[in-house]
Amino acid sequence: MSAKIVDKVEKKSQIMMAAITLFAQKGFEKTTINDISKEAGIGKGTVYEYFQNKEEMINESFHFFLSHMELGHEAILEQDTMASDKMKRILLSFANIVTPETEGLMNMMFQFWGEAMRSQDTKNIIFHEMKKFYSQYRSLFADLIVLGMRDGSFRKNINPEHIASIVIGLLDGLMVQWLLDRELIRYDEILNSVATMVLEGIVGR
Repeated sequence: MSAKIVDKVEKKSQIMMAAITLFAQKGFEKTTINDISKEAGIGKGTVYEYFQNKEEMINESFHFFLSHMELGHEAILEQDTMASDKMKRILLSFANIVTPETEGLMNMMFQFWGEAMRSQDTKNIIFHEMKKFYSQYRSLFADLIVLGMRDGSFRKNINPEHIASIVIGLLDGLMVQWLLDRELIRYDEILNSVATMVLEGIVGR
């Protein structure tokens, strides 16, 4: 009888999904490798064949989260439209990631925030990854605002970095409120108000 061929990519994905499920439910600190192996339905030793430790799994889960944050912004930015239209489309696109189906991933974002704030030393990979993530996040909006200042969409007497930080604060703050009270906070509907408010505040006059 021939030995069973193990699909290593599939197996690693199986372990990763089990880890992500538990990280979202229990948090990083309370989740153990033993918990993950049981959730994945495999032996604890098998987990170590794919990951050196829990910290490596946390880091990979962060990149998994980022891959699901991809909203097709590049395609929007490449469209031959004014910056104001691009800004509106990008703001409204966030409705695609804050849904009942992605609640687990949104909960995990809290875990990343907590892990990033736990320590800022060189060993805390998540802190540095989160810092890089928000830097790129701000650049997306800041660059778009600069583009709008050039094409006449937006006023020239505004600070792109400041506006970008405010927009991110609005989006993240609404996400937190949605997680706490989904019945009251209709994220997709409120995004329309956010887009209107932001654009009315920065459009050229």
